[in-house]
Amino acid sequence: MLKQLFHDYFSGGGEHPGDGFRRLKFTVVTVFSIIGTSFALVIGTFNLFRHFFILGGIEIMGGIWSILNLILLRRTKNIEFASFVILLLMLGLFPSLLLFGSDDKTGLFWFFTFPLLALFLRDGWKGFVWIALEILVIVVLTAMNELHVLVSIPYSVYEMALLALSLLAVTLIIFFYVLIKNEYLILQKKREDERAERRILDDQFAIAERIQRLLIPGEDRVFGRLSVSGFYKAAAGVGGDYYDFFPVDGDHVAVIMCDVSGKSVSGAFVMVNIRSVFQRNITREKMSPAAMVRILNRAMLADSTNDIFAVLSVFMFNHPTRTVVFCHAGYGPFVYYSVMEKRVVEVPFNSLPVGVIGEESNYNNRVVRLEPGDIILSYTDGLLDSFAKQSEKNDKAALYRLVTEHASKSPARIKQAIIEEIDPLIANRQQEDDISLVVSKVL
Repeated sequence: MLKQLFHDYFSGGGEHPGDGFRRLKFTVVTVFSIIGTSFALVIGTFNLFRHFFILGGIEIMGGIWSILNLILLRRTKNIEFASFVILLLMLGLFPSLLLFGSDDKTGLFWFFTFPLLALFLRDGWKGFVWIALEILVIVVLTAMNELHVLVSIPYSVYEMALLALSLLAVTLIIFFYVLIKNEYLILQKKREDERAERRILDDQFAIAERIQRLLIPGEDRVFGRLSVSGFYKAAAGVGGDYYDFFPVDGDHVAVIMCDVSGKSVSGAFVMVNIRSVFQRNITREKMSPAAMVRILNRAMLADSTNDIFAVLSVFMFNHPTRTVVFCHAGYGPFVYYSVMEKRVVEVPFNSLPVGVIGEESNYNNRVVRLEPGDIILSYTDGLLDSFAKQSEKNDKAALYRLVTEHASKSPARIKQAIIEEIDPLIANRQQEDDISLVVSKVL
């Protein structure tokens, strides 16, 4: 039964509502009350046997008071009141040891824990008030002893001064400890806030990433005479790349490749806007790639809060004629593999990205006629950057070599061969830019 009672006293702090620091206070008050009670009752009884009746009686009364305080603490969970009682008991017992404890100087060492307990149990300036009261007791009793007024202390002035200075030294040590602890708590709180903000941002990034992946085609498609396969990998979960392909009508299929200058969430928002404008307008009658690029340029310029631009490629493939009509905006050349020439061909195209200036005279349509087996390559800079970093050679040469070697295969197999070449960078998270690739093959 005593063992269970002892266990209940020490484990009760876990039942106390509030944060971990309050539960720690509860445990400290409980433990200190038990130790203080034991000390007061044992030493008090010992002093009674030695005929130190006044000192022994005071110590036993303090022990009984401590027991009552412990019972009250367990019932009410009132840490503040219980800690006040403990500090008051210690402060009351302190002068009794000074006045009547000529043979109990070792008992004074108990009160070197007083500053620590006071600053731990009483926050801020309240703890220093209790320490000041303890030192004040020393000063007053010493002065009264020297003036021979009412009291006679069995200690020299030197011993009392040493006691006061020792208590001040302990107080300073505790004070600096509290400063360090507070700085640590502030830093810990800041880190917790940063982790909480990071978790929120991570959740937002995850949502944005899922939305982005839903907007980008996830499956290979075959549109009449054109087979298309795409790949997308963002550098930071959410990227600014965008590609899309879908039939415009029975004779045409449209393909767009876009790389937004802004990354992360800002780039993704612009990407969504470009997708919305593109899908809403590309199916309009007689809509050409150049007209589509001009509409996208005006849409980005109309957004006064957006200082982001985008490079893009738009082409439309005509099934009956096997012709490609394309228009680029800051994208570079139109790239395709020619079965007749057995090599990758670049068709130069000079233009500005969309969202830069309102001048649209350089957004014009170009036409290329393809043969069965020809392959169109659409990609963003992230792909070429990865090739350059992986092989430390000419990035385009490495890409074009792979396409030439696998030209007889399906778009999905060609895409797979290209991605396998740079897979170590992606797997090791050394990818510095978003990677997008669309391989289109004329059947």
